[in-house]
Amino acid sequence: MPQNSVPTPPAAPSLALDALLVQLERCEAETVQLLGPAYIKRLQQWRRYRADPLKLAAFIRDCLRRTSVNGWALHQKGGLSLEAIVIAFGPPLFTKQDVDHARETLGLVAVAAVVARR
Repeated sequence: MPQNSVPTPPAAPSLALDALLVQLERCEAETVQLLGPAYIKRLQQWRRYRADPLKLAAFIRDCLRRTSVNGWALHQKGGLSLEAIVIAFGPPLFTKQDVDHARETLGLVAVAAVVARR
């Protein structure tokens, strides 16, 4: 006998993926606005991986390693960088090494060390 189906809330991973996609759209828009359209040639390819969080995270990692200057410049102008996204999401989507690399790129490592000493 069929049971009444009760909609279940979305699983946490899909909520995290949705939030990540929103952040990437914002990052892309702010990159164009603050740095110019030439700076998103590589970044705009993130949409290829929008349905697969693991491939999307790998793509973001690759971008971080290639374009850290863009992330720092965007961060300095008050925009949302890939580095800031990686720091915000952290594990399990991104490794501690990813987060550390992002923090170093944005110059947040030295700031954290000073704050920790106080």
